Amino acid sequence: MSEKVVIYIGGFELPDKNAAAHRVLNNAKILRELGYKVVFIGVSKTCKNVQQDNFFGFDSISVPYPESTKKWLKHLCDINEFKNVAEQYKEALVGVIFYNYQTVAMSRIMKYCKKRNLWTVADVTEWYLADKKNPIHYIIKQADTSIRMRYLQKKVSGVIAISRYLYDYYTKYVPTILLPPLVDKQEDKWKLKDRTADSHIRLVFAGTVGAFKDNLELVLKALMDFKDSIEISIIGIEKDDMLKYLPADEQKDILGEHIHFLGRLPHTECLQIISESDFQIFLREDNLVTKAGFPTKLGESFACGTPVITNLTSNIGDYLVDGENGYIVKELNADSVRSVFVKISAADSQMIEKMKKHCKEIELFNYKYYIEDMKNFMETIK
Repeated sequence: MSEKVVIYIGGFELPDKNAAAHRVLNNAKILRELGYKVVFIGVSKTCKNVQQDNFFGFDSISVPYPESTKKWLKHLCDINEFKNVAEQYKEALVGVIFYNYQTVAMSRIMKYCKKRNLWTVADVTEWYLADKKNPIHYIIKQADTSIRMRYLQKKVSGVIAISRYLYDYYTKYVPTILLPPLVDKQEDKWKLKDRTADSHIRLVFAGTVGAFKDNLELVLKALMDFKDSIEISIIGIEKDDMLKYLPADEQKDILGEHIHFLGRLPHTECLQIISESDFQIFLREDNLVTKAGFPTKLGESFACGTPVITNLTSNIGDYLVDGENGYIVKELNADSVRSVFVKISAADSQMIEKMKKHCKEIELFNYKYYIEDMKNFMETIK
Protein backbone atom coordinates (compact mmCIF):
# COMPACT_ATOMS: atom_id res chain seq x y z
CA MET A 1 0.00 0.00 0.00
CA SER A 2 1.72 3.20 -1.17
CA GLU A 3 -0.68 5.81 0.25
CA LYS A 4 -1.01 6.08 4.04
CA VAL A 5 -4.04 8.11 5.11
CA VAL A 6 -4.43 9.72 8.52
CA ILE A 7 -7.70 11.31 9.68
CA TYR A 8 -7.18 14.37 11.91
CA ILE A 9 -10.45 15.16 13.73
CA GLY A 10 -11.45 17.86 16.21
CA GLY A 11 -12.91 21.30 16.88
CA PHE A 12 -10.59 23.24 14.60
CA GLU A 13 -12.00 25.66 12.03
CA LEU A 14 -9.83 25.71 8.93
CA PRO A 15 -8.02 27.41 7.39
CA ASP A 16 -7.30 30.01 10.10
CA LYS A 17 -10.41 30.73 12.19
CA ASN A 18 -8.91 29.59 15.51
CA ALA A 19 -5.57 28.69 17.08
CA ALA A 20 -6.46 25.01 16.74
CA ALA A 21 -6.51 25.38 12.95
CA HIS A 22 -2.94 26.69 12.88
CA ARG A 23 -1.89 23.91 15.23
CA VAL A 24 -3.24 21.00 13.20
CA LEU A 25 -2.19 22.38 9.80
CA ASN A 26 1.47 22.61 10.77
CA ASN A 27 1.42 19.21 12.48
CA ALA A 28 -0.10 17.81 9.29
CA LYS A 29 2.71 19.34 7.23
CA ILE A 30 5.19 17.30 9.24
CA LEU A 31 3.20 14.15 8.52
CA ARG A 32 3.05 15.02 4.83
CA GLU A 33 6.84 15.36 4.79
CA LEU A 34 6.93 11.81 6.20
CA GLY A 35 4.74 10.43 3.41
CA TYR A 36 1.28 10.52 5.01
CA LYS A 37 -1.88 11.89 3.42
CA VAL A 38 -3.77 13.84 6.09
CA VAL A 39 -7.53 14.32 5.84
CA PHE A 40 -9.17 16.78 8.24
CA ILE A 41 -12.61 16.58 9.86
CA GLY A 42 -13.24 19.90 11.57
CA VAL A 43 -16.09 22.29 12.29
CA SER A 44 -17.51 25.44 10.69
CA LYS A 45 -19.60 28.21 12.23
CA THR A 46 -20.69 29.45 8.81
CA CYS A 47 -21.77 26.35 6.86
CA LYS A 48 -25.23 24.78 7.36
CA ASN A 49 -24.33 21.40 5.85
CA VAL A 50 -21.24 19.21 5.64
CA GLN A 51 -18.73 21.01 3.45
CA GLN A 52 -15.65 19.75 1.61
CA ASP A 53 -12.64 21.96 0.88
CA ASN A 54 -8.93 21.77 0.24
CA PHE A 55 -6.53 23.89 2.29
CA PHE A 56 -2.79 23.94 1.65
CA GLY A 57 -3.17 20.68 -0.30
CA PHE A 58 -5.11 18.89 2.46
CA ASP A 59 -8.63 17.50 1.99
CA SER A 60 -10.88 19.00 4.64
CA ILE A 61 -14.42 18.12 5.71
CA SER A 62 -16.25 20.65 7.90
CA VAL A 63 -19.38 19.83 9.88
CA PRO A 64 -21.72 22.60 11.08
CA TYR A 65 -20.89 23.85 14.57
CA PRO A 66 -23.71 22.80 16.95
CA GLU A 67 -25.86 25.83 17.83
CA SER A 68 -28.49 24.26 20.07
CA THR A 69 -28.36 21.99 23.12
CA LYS A 70 -29.88 19.13 21.13
CA LYS A 71 -27.30 19.50 18.34
CA TRP A 72 -24.51 19.84 20.88
CA LEU A 73 -25.45 16.59 22.63
CA LYS A 74 -25.57 14.86 19.24
CA HIS A 75 -22.16 16.31 18.40
CA LEU A 76 -20.71 14.86 21.61
CA CYS A 77 -21.68 11.32 20.64
CA ASP A 78 -22.14 11.10 16.87
CA ILE A 79 -19.41 9.54 14.67
CA ASN A 80 -21.32 9.18 11.41
CA GLU A 81 -19.24 11.73 9.50
CA PHE A 82 -16.06 10.06 10.71
CA LYS A 83 -17.35 6.70 9.45
CA ASN A 84 -18.21 8.22 6.07
CA VAL A 85 -14.68 9.57 5.66
CA ALA A 86 -13.08 6.41 7.03
CA GLU A 87 -14.99 4.27 4.54
CA GLN A 88 -13.99 6.60 1.71
CA TYR A 89 -10.29 5.96 2.48
CA LYS A 90 -10.80 2.46 3.83
CA GLU A 91 -8.00 0.73 1.93
CA ALA A 92 -5.35 3.35 2.75
CA LEU A 93 -6.37 4.46 6.26
CA VAL A 94 -3.69 3.73 8.88
CA GLY A 95 -4.66 5.87 11.86
CA VAL A 96 -6.59 8.68 13.51
CA ILE A 97 -5.44 11.78 15.41
CA PHE A 98 -7.90 13.28 17.89
CA TYR A 99 -7.55 16.99 18.64
CA ASN A 100 -8.94 17.52 22.19
CA TYR A 101 -11.84 15.32 21.11
CA GLN A 102 -15.04 14.76 23.10
CA THR A 103 -15.02 11.62 25.23
CA VAL A 104 -18.04 9.61 24.02
CA ALA A 105 -17.34 10.08 20.32
CA MET A 106 -13.62 9.48 20.86
CA SER A 107 -14.32 6.23 22.70
CA ARG A 108 -16.56 5.02 19.87
CA ILE A 109 -13.96 5.88 17.22
CA MET A 110 -11.25 4.13 19.24
CA LYS A 111 -13.36 0.94 19.21
CA TYR A 112 -13.79 1.33 15.43
CA CYS A 113 -10.01 1.69 15.03
CA LYS A 114 -9.23 -1.29 17.23
CA LYS A 115 -11.45 -3.55 15.11
CA ARG A 116 -9.64 -2.42 11.96
CA ASN A 117 -6.13 -2.46 13.42
CA LEU A 118 -5.67 1.33 13.10
CA TRP A 119 -3.47 3.33 15.47
CA THR A 120 -4.88 6.26 17.46
CA VAL A 121 -3.08 9.41 18.64
CA ALA A 122 -4.35 12.21 20.89
CA ASP A 123 -3.16 15.74 20.15
CA VAL A 124 -3.53 17.28 23.61
CA THR A 125 -3.28 21.06 23.97
CA GLU A 126 -5.28 21.94 27.08
CA TRP A 127 -6.66 20.82 30.40
CA TYR A 128 -9.92 22.69 30.23
CA LEU A 129 -11.75 24.04 33.28
CA ALA A 130 -15.41 24.83 32.59
CA ASP A 131 -17.04 28.08 33.67
CA LYS A 132 -19.29 27.52 36.71
CA LYS A 133 -21.85 30.11 35.60
CA ASN A 134 -23.84 27.40 33.79
CA PRO A 135 -24.15 24.44 36.24
CA ILE A 136 -25.36 21.90 33.64
CA HIS A 137 -22.65 22.85 31.15
CA TYR A 138 -20.08 22.80 33.95
CA ILE A 139 -20.98 19.26 35.08
CA ILE A 140 -21.01 17.84 31.54
CA LYS A 141 -17.81 19.58 30.49
CA GLN A 142 -15.91 18.70 33.65
CA ALA A 143 -16.93 15.04 33.37
CA ASP A 144 -15.97 14.95 29.69
CA THR A 145 -12.58 16.55 30.36
CA SER A 146 -11.77 14.42 33.39
CA ILE A 147 -12.53 11.10 31.67
CA ARG A 148 -10.63 12.09 28.54
CA MET A 149 -7.55 13.45 30.31
CA ARG A 150 -7.28 10.93 33.15
CA TYR A 151 -8.36 7.75 31.39
CA LEU A 152 -9.14 7.71 27.67
CA GLN A 153 -6.01 9.46 26.40
CA LYS A 154 -3.87 7.01 28.33
CA LYS A 155 -5.34 4.23 26.15
CA VAL A 156 -4.37 5.61 22.73
CA SER A 157 -1.33 4.48 20.75
CA GLY A 158 0.48 7.76 21.41
CA VAL A 159 0.13 11.40 22.50
CA ILE A 160 1.23 14.67 20.93
CA ALA A 161 1.63 17.08 23.87
CA ILE A 162 1.74 20.85 23.44
CA SER A 163 3.46 21.52 26.77
CA ARG A 164 6.07 20.05 29.07
CA TYR A 165 3.39 19.56 31.73
CA LEU A 166 1.28 17.34 29.44
CA TYR A 167 4.36 15.56 28.09
CA ASP A 168 5.45 14.62 31.62
CA TYR A 169 1.91 13.53 32.48
CA TYR A 170 1.37 11.18 29.50
CA THR A 171 4.85 9.88 28.78
CA LYS A 172 4.51 7.51 31.75
CA TYR A 173 1.64 5.73 29.99
CA VAL A 174 2.10 5.92 26.20
CA PRO A 175 4.70 7.06 23.65
CA THR A 176 4.60 10.87 23.74
CA ILE A 177 6.12 13.67 21.67
CA LEU A 178 6.37 17.32 22.70
CA LEU A 179 5.29 19.70 19.93
CA PRO A 180 4.74 23.38 20.76
CA PRO A 181 2.46 25.44 18.48
CA LEU A 182 4.36 25.53 15.18
CA VAL A 183 4.65 27.84 12.18
CA ASP A 184 5.57 27.47 8.53
CA LYS A 185 7.86 30.37 7.72
CA GLN A 186 7.50 29.67 4.01
CA GLU A 187 3.87 30.84 4.01
CA ASP A 188 3.26 34.26 2.50
CA LYS A 189 1.73 35.56 5.74
CA TRP A 190 5.20 35.64 7.34
CA LYS A 191 6.55 38.02 4.67
CA LEU A 192 5.99 41.06 6.87
CA LYS A 193 7.06 44.69 6.92
CA ASP A 194 9.84 45.56 9.32
CA ARG A 195 9.46 47.95 12.22
CA THR A 196 10.14 51.64 11.58
CA ALA A 197 11.70 53.91 14.20
CA ASP A 198 9.29 55.75 16.50
CA SER A 199 9.55 58.11 19.45
CA HIS A 200 7.32 55.76 21.49
CA ILE A 201 7.86 52.13 22.42
CA ARG A 202 5.05 50.23 20.71
CA LEU A 203 3.41 47.33 22.53
CA VAL A 204 0.76 45.04 21.10
CA PHE A 205 -1.74 42.82 22.86
CA ALA A 206 -3.70 40.24 20.84
CA GLY A 207 -6.20 38.03 22.62
CA THR A 208 -9.21 37.93 24.90
CA VAL A 209 -9.91 38.65 28.54
CA GLY A 210 -12.09 36.96 31.15
CA ALA A 211 -12.03 33.63 32.96
CA PHE A 212 -8.81 31.68 32.24
CA LYS A 213 -7.72 34.39 29.75
CA ASP A 214 -5.07 37.12 29.61
CA ASN A 215 -4.79 39.75 32.33
CA LEU A 216 -4.99 42.92 30.24
CA GLU A 217 -6.29 44.97 33.16
CA LEU A 218 -2.94 44.63 34.93
CA VAL A 219 -1.06 45.73 31.81
CA LEU A 220 -3.20 48.85 31.40
CA LYS A 221 -2.86 49.83 35.06
CA ALA A 222 0.93 49.49 34.90
CA LEU A 223 0.99 51.65 31.74
CA MET A 224 -0.52 54.63 33.57
CA ASP A 225 2.98 55.81 34.59
CA PHE A 226 4.37 55.47 31.04
CA LYS A 227 1.87 57.40 28.90
CA ASP A 228 4.60 59.60 27.41
CA SER A 229 6.93 56.76 26.41
CA ILE A 230 4.84 53.62 25.69
CA GLU A 231 1.72 53.11 23.59
CA ILE A 232 -0.24 49.92 23.07
CA SER A 233 -2.43 48.50 20.30
CA ILE A 234 -5.09 46.07 21.53
CA ILE A 235 -6.37 43.46 19.06
CA GLY A 236 -9.40 41.26 19.70
CA ILE A 237 -11.18 43.47 22.24
CA GLU A 238 -13.39 46.51 21.83
CA LYS A 239 -13.05 49.43 24.22
CA ASP A 240 -16.62 48.98 25.53
CA ASP A 241 -15.87 45.36 26.40
CA MET A 242 -12.73 46.32 28.29
CA LEU A 243 -14.65 48.86 30.37
CA LYS A 244 -16.53 45.99 32.00
CA TYR A 245 -13.28 44.86 33.66
CA LEU A 246 -12.24 48.29 34.97
CA PRO A 247 -13.60 50.11 38.04
CA ALA A 248 -15.63 53.18 37.00
CA ASP A 249 -13.40 55.58 38.93
CA GLU A 250 -10.29 54.30 37.11
CA GLN A 251 -11.58 54.15 33.53
CA LYS A 252 -10.75 57.74 32.55
CA ASP A 253 -7.21 57.59 33.96
CA ILE A 254 -6.37 54.18 32.52
CA LEU A 255 -7.81 54.44 29.01
CA GLY A 256 -5.83 57.36 27.61
CA GLU A 257 -4.68 58.38 24.12
CA HIS A 258 -1.74 55.98 24.32
CA ILE A 259 -4.15 53.00 24.14
CA HIS A 260 -5.60 51.99 20.76
CA PHE A 261 -8.44 49.45 20.57
CA LEU A 262 -8.51 47.77 17.15
CA GLY A 263 -11.16 45.08 17.74
CA ARG A 264 -11.15 41.77 15.89
CA LEU A 265 -8.90 41.65 12.83
CA PRO A 266 -8.03 39.04 10.16
CA HIS A 267 -5.10 36.90 11.25
CA THR A 268 -2.76 38.23 8.56
CA GLU A 269 -3.48 41.83 9.59
CA CYS A 270 -2.87 40.91 13.22
CA LEU A 271 0.53 39.43 12.34
CA GLN A 272 1.50 42.61 10.47
CA ILE A 273 0.73 44.78 13.49
CA ILE A 274 2.71 42.43 15.74
CA SER A 275 5.64 42.62 13.31
CA GLU A 276 5.59 46.43 13.37
CA SER A 277 5.50 46.52 17.19
CA ASP A 278 8.49 46.57 19.52
CA PHE A 279 7.08 43.98 21.95
CA GLN A 280 4.04 41.75 22.30
CA ILE A 281 2.72 41.49 25.86
CA PHE A 282 0.44 39.01 27.60
CA LEU A 283 0.09 37.97 31.24
CA ARG A 284 -1.63 34.87 32.59
CA GLU A 285 -2.47 33.33 35.95
CA ASP A 286 -0.42 30.26 36.84
CA ASN A 287 -3.05 27.52 37.12
CA LEU A 288 -3.87 24.11 35.65
CA VAL A 289 -5.14 25.66 32.41
CA THR A 290 -1.96 27.64 31.76
CA LYS A 291 0.34 24.86 33.00
CA ALA A 292 -1.16 22.34 30.57
CA GLY A 293 -1.60 24.73 27.65
CA PHE A 294 0.93 26.75 25.71
CA PRO A 295 0.44 30.21 24.14
CA THR A 296 0.33 30.04 20.34
CA LYS A 297 1.16 33.75 20.32
CA LEU A 298 4.70 33.11 21.64
CA GLY A 299 5.88 31.24 18.55
CA GLU A 300 3.93 33.53 16.24
CA SER A 301 5.50 36.60 17.83
CA PHE A 302 9.00 35.19 17.35
CA ALA A 303 8.17 34.36 13.72
CA CYS A 304 7.12 38.02 13.33
CA GLY A 305 10.47 39.06 14.78
CA THR A 306 8.84 40.61 17.85
CA PRO A 307 10.12 40.07 21.41
CA VAL A 308 7.62 39.02 24.07
CA ILE A 309 6.87 40.36 27.55
CA THR A 310 5.15 37.77 29.72
CA ASN A 311 5.26 35.87 33.00
CA LEU A 312 6.46 32.26 33.13
CA THR A 313 3.54 29.88 32.75
CA SER A 314 3.61 26.44 31.08
CA ASN A 315 7.17 25.82 29.81
CA ILE A 316 7.62 29.27 28.27
CA GLY A 317 10.98 29.39 30.05
CA ASP A 318 12.29 26.76 27.60
CA TYR A 319 12.07 29.35 24.82
CA LEU A 320 12.05 32.85 26.37
CA VAL A 321 15.42 34.24 27.46
CA ASP A 322 15.14 37.39 29.56
CA GLY A 323 16.75 40.36 27.82
CA GLU A 324 17.49 38.39 24.64
CA ASN A 325 14.18 37.64 22.92
CA GLY A 326 11.90 39.34 25.42
CA TYR A 327 11.42 40.14 29.10
CA ILE A 328 10.09 38.00 31.92
CA VAL A 329 7.57 39.51 34.35
CA LYS A 330 8.69 37.82 37.57
CA GLU A 331 5.48 38.26 39.58
CA LEU A 332 1.92 38.83 38.43
CA ASN A 333 1.58 42.28 39.99
CA ALA A 334 1.81 45.91 38.91
CA ASP A 335 5.29 46.49 40.37
CA SER A 336 6.81 43.62 38.37
CA VAL A 337 5.17 44.84 35.17
CA ARG A 338 6.33 48.40 35.81
CA SER A 339 9.91 47.20 36.33
CA VAL A 340 9.86 45.72 32.81
CA PHE A 341 8.32 48.91 31.42
CA VAL A 342 11.22 50.87 32.95
CA LYS A 343 13.65 48.65 31.01
CA ILE A 344 11.89 48.95 27.65
CA SER A 345 11.40 52.71 28.08
CA ALA A 346 15.17 53.02 28.30
CA ALA A 347 15.79 50.76 25.27
CA ASP A 348 17.14 52.42 22.14
CA SER A 349 16.35 51.43 18.57
CA GLN A 350 19.59 49.47 18.19
CA MET A 351 18.84 47.31 21.23
CA ILE A 352 15.32 46.56 20.04
CA GLU A 353 16.54 45.62 16.57
CA LYS A 354 19.05 43.24 18.14
CA MET A 355 16.26 41.54 20.13
CA LYS A 356 14.06 41.32 17.01
CA LYS A 357 16.95 39.67 15.16
CA HIS A 358 17.26 37.07 17.94
CA CYS A 359 13.54 36.30 17.60
CA LYS A 360 13.75 35.76 13.84
CA GLU A 361 16.62 33.32 14.28
CA ILE A 362 14.64 31.02 16.61
CA GLU A 363 13.85 27.70 14.91
CA LEU A 364 12.15 25.92 17.82
CA PHE A 365 8.68 26.82 16.45
CA ASN A 366 9.43 25.93 12.82
CA TYR A 367 7.57 22.75 11.88
CA LYS A 368 10.55 21.49 9.88
CA TYR A 369 12.59 21.36 13.11
CA TYR A 370 10.45 18.44 14.35
CA ILE A 371 10.34 16.19 11.28
CA GLU A 372 12.92 13.72 12.61
CA ASP A 373 11.32 13.66 16.08
CA MET A 374 7.93 12.95 14.54
CA LYS A 375 9.40 10.21 12.36
CA ASN A 376 10.78 8.47 15.46
CA PHE A 377 7.44 8.93 17.27
CA MET A 378 5.43 7.44 14.40
CA GLU A 379 7.70 4.41 14.35
CA THR A 380 6.89 3.71 18.01
CA ILE A 381 3.11 3.67 17.52
CA LYS A 382 2.85 1.45 14.44
